[in-house]
Amino acid sequence: MLQNFWYACEFSHAVTHAPKQIELWDQRIVLYRDDSDHVVALRDVCPHRGAALSLGKVHGDCIQCPYHGWQFQTDGTCTKIPSNPSHTAIPRRAIVKSYPVQEKYDFIWLFWGDLPFEKQPALPTIESFPRSSFRPIYHEVTIHCHYSRVFENLLDPAHSTFVHSDSFSPHSVADLPRRLAEIKFFPNSIGGSFYRIIQKTVPKWKILAFWEALFGGKKVSQTKSSTRFYLPNFIAETLDDKIKFRHFFVLCPVNNEKTIIKIISYRNFLMHPLVDGLFQKFTDKVFKEDQLILESLMSSDQSPDDLTAEIYVAGDAMTVGYRKLRKKYRGESILINS
Repeated sequence: MLQNFWYACEFSHAVTHAPKQIELWDQRIVLYRDDSDHVVALRDVCPHRGAALSLGKVHGDCIQCPYHGWQFQTDGTCTKIPSNPSHTAIPRRAIVKSYPVQEKYDFIWLFWGDLPFEKQPALPTIESFPRSSFRPIYHEVTIHCHYSRVFENLLDPAHSTFVHSDSFSPHSVADLPRRLAEIKFFPNSIGGSFYRIIQKTVPKWKILAFWEALFGGKKVSQTKSSTRFYLPNFIAETLDDKIKFRHFFVLCPVNNEKTIIKIISYRNFLMHPLVDGLFQKFTDKVFKEDQLILESLMSSDQSPDDLTAEIYVAGDAMTVGYRKLRKKYRGESILINS
């Protein structure tokens, strides 16, 4: 587990004035918006009898426990106990853990650690975040595997030829001259990036209809696919050609054996809402192919810090870099501006 990091954990639009439960590292957390529309994050356990606050109601800035009506304000302090006689002091232990929260890039970010505010790192700067000319779709996938394995899978360009041959067709993938270039790890920071050049004639018989319509089966010349990752759980991918994609992947570690991937895919073409279902179906198919492999791994627990534990080749450069960064920051306080 990486401590003292900002974890992206939920879509912004999914958090409303009604309580919502999420799980992170075996902890239940309740999210809701207060009267000022700011997001509040509290441990989803009432200190009285352990009921889930997410089953309660929001009253103004406070959340009310569904069991006995205790109310807790945004910092977790109990402000009301209905069964107490008037003017009775509220027990000092009647407090719920609160979490620092930020909202940016269409996600909710939760700080997981114990650093004071002035020492908490900044959120990463996502330069590829799209403008209003892009249409988003949202997707969620659950994979029963440690999140570090899922993270590495998204940084691995070599697996697509074999795992996703049915989605992209054997020809459109196996014959792609992929060239990893400009592999970078950000100085004094918490991530890395790479891009690859894709050049291929798109076969009409196995690719998505919208792709065929755009390219007519002709050669797609030097499409640049760029991937950046940011510890602990955020990956941004761009694809720029005649059409443009922006994919944001957030890997939420529910526990050591379960990961929820929250995906926002932005596109600058075929903007009509009726087309969204096509993209949703395709995304679901691709991740089911990943899921089959990831859940079959003999070592589906955390990927090893010991770099001698597995075999590496040239195509594993990003995986090696990710593991080195993760090992560097495990158990350390992150005091840098990301």
